[in-house]
Amino acid sequence: MATTLITGCAGRIGNALVGHLARTTDRPLVVLYNKTPLAPELLNNHRNKLVTYSLDLQQNMKELRDIIHQHGVQEVYHMATITSSAGEKDPEGCWNTNLNSLRNMLELAREENTPLQRLFWPSTFIVFGPSTPKDKPAPCQGYLDPSTIYGVTKVTGELLCNYYHHRYGVDVRSVRYPGVVAPEAKSEGRAFDWVLELFQHATTTVNQPYNCFLQPDTRLTWMTMQEALEATLQIMSAPSSAIKTRTSYNLTSLSFTPHELVEAVQNVIPEFQVEYNVDPVRQQIADSVPSHLELEDSQNDWGWKPRITTPAEFVDEMLHVLGEARGCH
Repeated sequence: MATTLITGCAGRIGNALVGHLARTTDRPLVVLYNKTPLAPELLNNHRNKLVTYSLDLQQNMKELRDIIHQHGVQEVYHMATITSSAGEKDPEGCWNTNLNSLRNMLELAREENTPLQRLFWPSTFIVFGPSTPKDKPAPCQGYLDPSTIYGVTKVTGELLCNYYHHRYGVDVRSVRYPGVVAPEAKSEGRAFDWVLELFQHATTTVNQPYNCFLQPDTRLTWMTMQEALEATLQIMSAPSSAIKTRTSYNLTSLSFTPHELVEAVQNVIPEFQVEYNVDPVRQQIADSVPSHLELEDSQNDWGWKPRITTPAEFVDEMLHVLGEARGCH
């Protein structure tokens, strides 16, 4: 049976991907981490499927090669990354983590005797920047001028993936995640964390208004964690011949503003209230990215079709995941 290797289990999507694969497949899973191991309950519940290693992906290429060969790893989800807020505090660390480890993985994937057949690497809609028009969907092959070092590393990584595919035939695939919401996650104060904060507030402290740090008309593009995982597995299951874009595909489900989401929440929890206290730093980040993404290439090449397309559907999914709203499961 094919073995899957996953890096970046400390991140939200990487950790969710490990849990999803452990619950839904029988395939052996090799999980690599640097500083933060898997949660004990996840490891204990799926110990028969999971093998973990502590490994610095930037420095230990030989050990990484040995792990891939020892376990017959055929596909890799290379999710290790440093995102915007942490990246701005440590630009050099962001560059090294996001790109050196990717290059090492691409190098191993091009070796003649490797069992590795497919590689997934995540990008982000933050590759777009201030030059992207806000009044129409950003095209997959659009102009990229990110305003953060995180975005810069992702643009560079996309070009590396494209190069290794066309130069060496590496079957590498990528999507640009939008704002991905796991409402049970802990807020890290990022510009896009207001959505999970809002749901947590609405289901625990409804007697006090939620303080939203973005303007009510700030339109951004989103998807649930479950749909992000579904899309990730869908693109990896597509035949190689179908994947025509080897930089990264746009990915999203829907777009909404804080005001629109609040209205949808109030339809279920009428007593929920919000106040707007704008944080100029996070507002500037939100204003620098597109409010819509063009999905034509994703739909035509590997069949992506969002399941959740309205704020009301999004609210239903979020409240179901939280499992705490009054009678709203």
